[in-house]
Amino acid sequence: MAPVVPYRGRFFVEKTLGLKNAVGVAVIGSALILKAMSFMTLAIGLLVAKGLEEQATFEDDARGWKVSSPNGDFTASGPCPDGGCVKQFHRGLDAAATWGAPLLILLSLLFTIFGVLALAGASGHVWASRLTFKFMLAGTVLSLFSIFDFFGFLSFLLFAAGTVVARSHWIQLCEEATSLPRYAVVEAEPPKAKH
Repeated sequence: MAPVVPYRGRFFVEKTLGLKNAVGVAVIGSALILKAMSFMTLAIGLLVAKGLEEQATFEDDARGWKVSSPNGDFTASGPCPDGGCVKQFHRGLDAAATWGAPLLILLSLLFTIFGVLALAGASGHVWASRLTFKFMLAGTVLSLFSIFDFFGFLSFLLFAAGTVVARSHWIQLCEEATSLPRYAVVEAEPPKAKH
């Protein structure tokens, strides 16, 4: 069964930066997969930091805090005007490893799935292209909550542009899937009257 062709509407582009929309959707898929890799890297970093927490030496006094590795290769220090910075660090690391790492792993899985779907949509699958459009639309709506921050505004613009590209590509695929075979109409010359 052929998909129903949605109305093109106002937000439809024939091409993305002079290239076919399929290229734009492939770029979206690649960006989503790279974002998934960064989420996974951050989750692994949090878990490694939590695992190495016991090996580090923490010092906290009125002048500030100091952290050093067991062999002394790494040392970091800074001021702590209120005191108790080491305790705050341990609580923050515990919360990040307990809640942040699983959330980042889940987001990594989600972005990987939709990145692969975007690449499938770029290769011509109508259903994958539609799911890519819906994911980008959801990202646009969610990025509205942080629009007044600089990076939130940038995120909103990128998601909105990606939504227009993904929607346009989906509509183009639907139009290609529902197009009927074209027939050439040959007009014969009218017969000439005999005089």
